[in-house]
Amino acid sequence: MSSFNAVSPTVASRYPLLRPPLYLLSSVYTCLQSLFSLVPSPALIWVALLTSGLAVGLVQFAMSRSLTALTDLKLEVLTALPSEQRAATIGIYLLYTGSLAAVASCLVTFVSPINTGSGLPETKALLNGTDIPTFLRFSTIVTKIVSITLVVAAGFPVGKEGPMVHVGAAVCSGILNDRLFNRRRDDIVSAVDNTASGFHRKSTFCTIGGAAGIAAAFNAPIGGILYVFEELSTFWSPETTFKAFAVCAFAALSSQIMLHSAGGSSLEAHVLFNVVDHTSVRIHDSGSYTVHGWTYLDLPFFAAIAVLCSLVSSFYTYSAVRLNKFRATASFRSKKFNRVVEVVCINLFINVTFLCVPLLLPCVDTPAEADADNEIVLSSWGCAATDGTSYNHLSTLFFGGEESIMKQMLGSTATFITWPISQLLLFLIMYYPLSVLSCGMSMPLGTFIPQVVAGSVVGRIVGELVHSSPHIDVTLISGPGAYSFVGAGAMLAGFTRMTCAIAVILVEASGAIGLSVPVMLSIIVARGVSDMIIEPFDEQMLELKGYEFVYDEPEKGTEQLVAGDIMTHVPTLRESTSAGVIKYALKKCSPEVDALPVMCDEGHVLLGLIDKRGLTELLKDTLELLAVTGAADATEGMVGERTPSRAEMAAEPHHDSSNHGGFKRAVNGARASMRRMSHFQTPVFLNVPKSNDKSYAPNARRSSLMKKINELDELQSAHRFSAHEINLTELVEQCPYTAPTHMPITRVQHLFRRMDLRHLAVVDSEN
Repeated sequence: MSSFNAVSPTVASRYPLLRPPLYLLSSVYTCLQSLFSLVPSPALIWVALLTSGLAVGLVQFAMSRSLTALTDLKLEVLTALPSEQRAATIGIYLLYTGSLAAVASCLVTFVSPINTGSGLPETKALLNGTDIPTFLRFSTIVTKIVSITLVVAAGFPVGKEGPMVHVGAAVCSGILNDRLFNRRRDDIVSAVDNTASGFHRKSTFCTIGGAAGIAAAFNAPIGGILYVFEELSTFWSPETTFKAFAVCAFAALSSQIMLHSAGGSSLEAHVLFNVVDHTSVRIHDSGSYTVHGWTYLDLPFFAAIAVLCSLVSSFYTYSAVRLNKFRATASFRSKKFNRVVEVVCINLFINVTFLCVPLLLPCVDTPAEADADNEIVLSSWGCAATDGTSYNHLSTLFFGGEESIMKQMLGSTATFITWPISQLLLFLIMYYPLSVLSCGMSMPLGTFIPQVVAGSVVGRIVGELVHSSPHIDVTLISGPGAYSFVGAGAMLAGFTRMTCAIAVILVEASGAIGLSVPVMLSIIVARGVSDMIIEPFDEQMLELKGYEFVYDEPEKGTEQLVAGDIMTHVPTLRESTSAGVIKYALKKCSPEVDALPVMCDEGHVLLGLIDKRGLTELLKDTLELLAVTGAADATEGMVGERTPSRAEMAAEPHHDSSNHGGFKRAVNGARASMRRMSHFQTPVFLNVPKSNDKSYAPNARRSSLMKKINELDELQSAHRFSAHEINLTELVEQCPYTAPTHMPITRVQHLFRRMDLRHLAVVDSEN
């Protein structure tokens, strides 16, 4: 998030009409900055966290309201013309949805390719330590918010809740790093996480924001914390838990308040789903009593649902990964225009399917209870009468949206609408493959909601089958809605392999606390079965996109390796090294390595590590300084010279040589450059295949670094300063973590994972 002070002059120069409002906003921003300078440090921390939570809730509200408006307009198209003009209605509908899909794909393809997909693999890699430069930019998030809203409104069988993790992470990271709070940034960072390094700062802010995104999307603040803790975060501290708890509460509260007050509508009409606790009253001779949600007779059927959902989710994972691999290497997608055309064509195919299939099925009369429930939207598409007296089961599921499907399967309609098993099965056979077909295209999408929808439908089918059996007394078991709820949890567990987060999110979003135990049991079964079939979807996408990731344990088959077997050999430097040797080492070193070892001048003993980017900045600044100060005339005299060592500088504290002073200025500039850099670097022992698609660009910073290194050739050839020695002692990290050559790879892995290392020097017994 850039401040107005930083962006206003540039934007105002390009767009003169925007100068007055931009200068007004800049003035307001300056006033806020002055006001916050008077706020004590503890209070400023809470202002920052409160602002972050409110901002995430506001973004969720804006997305929900925009999506509601676009969807209502889409549904009005279906009822605007009489049934005799269905061909014209279909044409207008396809033009509308195709336009939304085209705009969304253009935004992603031409403006922000990093927004392809859900963003969960990128967030997971970012929190693990991989640097993704464009992932948290303001333009990236604006594009994500607009494009995911258009994609869902266009009729794709995907959700918007998953990408809210990316949105929340970027919003919180931008706000907490904004200039409004820069006066006491160190205080804010230490209050959020005691380790105030660049990596921990960005990681902590993104962790808090991701949790807030889930909390606002599902109205599940506790579930949001558990989701990030269980699925995304690599590094976690107790203080992070408390701060995430506060931000999630603020995000969920602000989202609820705005949704509840929007247009006089109730909150339940806009959140994911609001399921009444499935209770039933049993009559015995001794009187009546209430059973909450389920009985022991339901457990075998719940286990069967879990096994079935794990098989279905494994099919989704396998098909989606294979489709992503195909689209990543397909030659026709090399041109950006073709990617947009692909999105539009798939959208037309999906909507034609949704429009035409219901026309082949009969309609039924609308029950009287539906008129009294303003949350129920029954579609009359495909019916002769369009006055609401009849409805079509399949069109209700297709055009009501994913949230509406959850209400139909789990909510109040479960008590007064009978869903034919054949139509539920037909919907599942069509919806789930079309959701798979949407993966891998140049557009954002969420895979979380399709799993919830498919799982609830599977559970509802099993529930209807059980209730239709003449051999089962339906008064002794739960209703079909309870089976649907259990299916939703099992499908999510089979797809994501999460446990606690799924149970809490579903219970918080639905209110069905009485079904928490069977949901937990189904999650256990579904995860166990899925683990035996296929790897999780997000982990496979991490590998497909080429993001390095440090797992808890080393890969199977590598347990017998030691540190010496996997280390990367890199050039070494001395404390006092000539410019030519430094440049040669920078060019010779593999782009996978982001630091170089520095050895003592007295012997081949490790002194420490120095960052390649800081070293490049130092060398460049030094060469430029020597050229500007007129040293070109004294080149011969400088050959063989070196900058003073640390001991010499201590012996001569008042040394005032112009060259030495210039060198110190270059050192200070390099230090500032190093402080500005993120410490997100790639662990050197990983060997992960890289994607050829530049839209992912996990190594964009390395390309930029190599470009700067190549620029040194011009400076050096012009001024011939190869022999000028530079003392590196002040820039060396002299307390690096080291490992002996015989350290087992398991310990190396744990050291990287638990100590948040980006580099690990492998040394022998003499260091």
